[in-house]
Amino acid sequence: MFNSHKCYVVDTKPAMIQNTPQYQRLLNRVMASSMHHAKLEEVYQNLANGGPAQEKRLYLPEFSVPLRKNLFGLYLINVSVNDIEKSFLLDTGAQVSAITEKCAKECGCESNQGVMQIESFAGSAKELSAAVVKKLRVGALELVNQPMVLSSLQDISPTLFGISLTGIEGILGWDILSQLDFEIDDANRTFNVIQYQGEVSSCNMISGMFPTLVVLNGKKEYALAGFDSGAKTSWISEHIIDDDKIKKVDDGEAIVLGVHGLETTHLSLVNEVRFKFHQSNLVFENIITGRTNIFKDLEFDAVFGNEIIRKRKIRFINSQNFAQII
Repeated sequence: MFNSHKCYVVDTKPAMIQNTPQYQRLLNRVMASSMHHAKLEEVYQNLANGGPAQEKRLYLPEFSVPLRKNLFGLYLINVSVNDIEKSFLLDTGAQVSAITEKCAKECGCESNQGVMQIESFAGSAKELSAAVVKKLRVGALELVNQPMVLSSLQDISPTLFGISLTGIEGILGWDILSQLDFEIDDANRTFNVIQYQGEVSSCNMISGMFPTLVVLNGKKEYALAGFDSGAKTSWISEHIIDDDKIKKVDDGEAIVLGVHGLETTHLSLVNEVRFKFHQSNLVFENIITGRTNIFKDLEFDAVFGNEIIRKRKIRFINSQNFAQII
């Protein structure tokens, strides 16, 4: 049913985001979500549960770290956890970074009484405890006393006889990535922290606890899209299927990895949708619908997977609320 999906990316003239009444309505919709723009400091306080003060050290303004793809088409990056090298998933779609219980134990990380509730693609929820990593290092970035969600291996990876099938021992999430200007370069398989010079042409991101892009839909109206590098393929919300050109072609059940392991969820297949993301026209054929209310009080129109940067790279200038595919 879902094996005929295709994604095309075509370069075009940049779409400048204008401060129109329609844009203001979109912005108000986002700002009405207390969960979307929750303060990262408060999230960390809940996770750290009164633990030692955090510190961020950037030893070089720019650096690159190699990436590799696992069998599921997801990006893995080497991370040093208390001076022990581990393999983490590079996941912009994870609101808060995580570490497996096994990895935390091997690296001497301390658990605490902090908690956080997470939800899966299928919508099920689970409350997880937290741990503090004394020293987390990615390239020239060092994070001291970094709070992280403490997960079982089954929570973040399919397993066989207790062994991860994805090679994931933790997740490098948006809480850390949103503090950086960076690129995910699929063509060269690198993660690049950059020092952006100059001003951007327009702001097409809304800062918050999830990478939120302002794009144009097929009607040339402003729409909200997320970017989830921890997902290979993209999906859309059921609520955007109100255009004569957008039609369901199939319905069915799919098995996805959720917070309670493998879960079954209902999905629909849609013939074609189009979005314009800055200077890139995105065309999706036979795209699935899925849960896009990343936060209970905010629903996105679409979530883009890492398929949109195949043989390309995506650049996030978080310091200026701007993103683009190159």
